[in-house]
Amino acid sequence: MNKKNQKRILLEDKSSNSIILIWPDISMSKNYSVDAKNLYLEIINFYTGNRINIFLICKNLENLRNDMSKNEILLKKIKHYECICNDIWVRDFSPIQVNTEITNKIELLTLNFNGYGNKYEFDCDTRFSDFITECHELSEGQVNDPLFEDNIFFEGGNLIYDSEICFINLSPVKKHNNQIHLDVKKLSGQFSEKIYQKLLLIDLPGINGDDTDGHIDNFLRIYKNNILFMGSDSNLHPDYSLLKELERQLILSLKKINKPYNLIKVNHSMDDIVYNENSILPFSYLNYIEVRGNFLIPIPKSPYVSDSLILTDIFKNENIKLLNPLPVLREFGGFHCCSHNWYI
Repeated sequence: MNKKNQKRILLEDKSSNSIILIWPDISMSKNYSVDAKNLYLEIINFYTGNRINIFLICKNLENLRNDMSKNEILLKKIKHYECICNDIWVRDFSPIQVNTEITNKIELLTLNFNGYGNKYEFDCDTRFSDFITECHELSEGQVNDPLFEDNIFFEGGNLIYDSEICFINLSPVKKHNNQIHLDVKKLSGQFSEKIYQKLLLIDLPGINGDDTDGHIDNFLRIYKNNILFMGSDSNLHPDYSLLKELERQLILSLKKINKPYNLIKVNHSMDDIVYNENSILPFSYLNYIEVRGNFLIPIPKSPYVSDSLILTDIFKNENIKLLNPLPVLREFGGFHCCSHNWYI
């Protein structure tokens, strides 16, 4: 296989300089929508204040202007577009950007999206790639090509990668394609035919409350030569056994590559469990946003009084903002899920 013909997925940390967000005026419970909009204003303010481009998608521009009538200065700092979507989880159905060593030209790889196995409506979300392609300011005429052929359904939140490796969790792929006995060899072959990064697989159900059935961006992230993974020191934690199995599978995966990585457990204590009434919500410290050294890290409570979060030590040389994601957690997602890194 000629690696020069393969495409490398653009890195979130260094390659991206922008974030795509979908304004939470759709599909959300009215009880949560106001809080979610206030949360989005904090996200937008943090990143525009650090010279990161924000592309804000909404279903109605006039309604957006009304929502941001008290934040007109902030509104002028962002680019906003009108496009109807079914949901806010833009990373899962937006195309991903790649480039090749030969031309170094950015291209798009599209994803086949089916609402997490027909769990939710998704007709508008499937057209989002067309919107990106037709919006010259976002895509500049980049070529569309599917990441997976043969109608394999897949979401972008199930990709975590650096310049050399890429992790995918097989469990949601099986469930959303209704294939318990998924042809893993075929999936891996299609990925490796197009993508430069070496594919590493885990196979685990999602953490408690995870509506995606196990997206990898709750389980782990890669920072420099460190693989940060979700864990718990408490055997009373509802995901304790699951997270121990995650660690075991990661150890086995890393034996398949030559490059050394450090495995660093990000502890989730009993105090880090977030409830909505009697239900556990899918909180993970690892569902953060990273753009050019600017990290938006979720915290389980406001105010946050703990000084034990290992991420603040790991990212001590970066620009960090801690923020409670409760309004989007109530919709069963996190910061990484509701954002999509982009380069223009």
